[in-house]
Amino acid sequence: MQASNNSTSESITYISSRQDALVGIGLLDNEEDFNLTKKNFNQTRKIFIDGDSFKIELPDDTILSGTLIPKKSYKVSEEKSFTTNQECPLLIKPGVIFVNLFKTHNAAYTFYLDSERVTYISNKQVVITGIPDEEIEFNQTRKIFVYGDSFIVELPDDTILSGTLVPNENYKESEDEYFTTDQECPFVIKPWEIFINLFKTHEIAYIYYLD
Repeated sequence: MQASNNSTSESITYISSRQDALVGIGLLDNEEDFNLTKKNFNQTRKIFIDGDSFKIELPDDTILSGTLIPKKSYKVSEEKSFTTNQECPLLIKPGVIFVNLFKTHNAAYTFYLDSERVTYISNKQVVITGIPDEEIEFNQTRKIFVYGDSFIVELPDDTILSGTLVPNENYKESEDEYFTTDQECPFVIKPWEIFINLFKTHEIAYIYYLD
């Protein structure tokens, strides 16, 4: 599961059980010109990204927080490159997050990711019933959580839907993310909405508009 983009409707929690730290007095082009120490950590740390804000649990038990500025990319890539408000590079790659804090902390950190948890927030939902042309609109806050291949959906009627997601290979070239639930129901994540077709199990479908 990959996050579609960073926006106010989406918050991401990355979980890492292993980290590397490169500690020195500054980052030069040639690392052999000065003393660098590499340290390894095996502990659970989390990285939170919510819109353009971030919070990182560092291996030394301190918290780093601030804002992120996307860097322009001229190639299609799964990598996401940012600069923090302290002008420190932060790179998100599949399975790894690297943050260069030599400018502020005399260290750089590599977080090896176990998983990624995405929280989508919707303040407007539309319920599609089996009656032709009947749609019911709700204006309330609901959340959808996607964690690995699992999901939890807060439905408009205050009940919870949960299960697992299987990528739909028929749409693997699409920019949107197409899945099928363990109940064989279509589940589509787009940048502006999430569509869940539950007619097979609930005789209803939902559109969650993302803020």
